[in-house]
Amino acid sequence: AFLEFAKATGVMCMAWSLLIWGEWEYEENFFKGHSHLGLFARVVFAITVTVAAVAIVGLLSFIPQAQEQSKGLVSVLGMGFGLVVGFAWEEVMDEAIENAAEDQIFGVEAEDNVVYAKMMFAVIAALCLLPVYINRIMPQAKLIEEEESESEYEEDDEELASAKDTSLTVAQKEQPQPPALQQDGQ
Repeated sequence: AFLEFAKATGVMCMAWSLLIWGEWEYEENFFKGHSHLGLFARVVFAITVTVAAVAIVGLLSFIPQAQEQSKGLVSVLGMGFGLVVGFAWEEVMDEAIENAAEDQIFGVEAEDNVVYAKMMFAVIAALCLLPVYINRIMPQAKLIEEEESESEYEEDDEELASAKDTSLTVAQKEQPQPPALQQDGQ
């Protein structure tokens, strides 16, 4: 359990380090002095990270899977780069909502109503994502949960059957055997 926790912590640290380092590099080298291009810079960074992650995961797929160590490496690096891509696009969405909330929205001056604008975006996002969640994600989650519970029941049944066999064998050994009937020819 501790090793899984340490692995997850290491992956998160790698993802955040790559994300922050990349943003600093982009801001210092490519968009220095162009703070008005914040959203564009984040989109360019997210696209770059996505392309790099796809290339790295593609290269990792050529590592022979026969060795147990390479399976763990591919899994950890794939998870880490997936997190970097997810966080990069999350920051693009965050910047886009922030910019839209500060601008004029539907004829309402949003500077005074930034909170209402953000709430409106949250409701719209929920309305867009809820059908996908209900129709796709929940059925898959229920299916996986049922498969896991069935496999647990099968394991429990196998353990119970082996326990019964063991107890029967032990009981048979402990039970005194009746003496063999001898026929005296009578």
